[in-house]
Amino acid sequence: MDYTAFDSTKPFLKGNLHAHSTVSDGRLTPSLLASCYKEHGYDFIAITDHNVFSSYGQLEGMPIIAGMELAILW
Repeated sequence: MDYTAFDSTKPFLKGNLHAHSTVSDGRLTPSLLASCYKEHGYDFIAITDHNVFSSYGQLEGMPIIAGMELAILW
């Protein structure tokens, strides 16, 4: 049997699973963040602001994965 990590007959998606917006410590608003990633050929992003759960669905035609970075302070 021959196994490969990537099947070239299937679509390959480019995405970022960890991005911050101005909702926490990022420099871009969620909409501008989505626009910039779309401009650079990304298919999806996850906006994972600190201690804020975001569920945008889609922004600027870009699918947004709901997420949050939980900061635990000791």
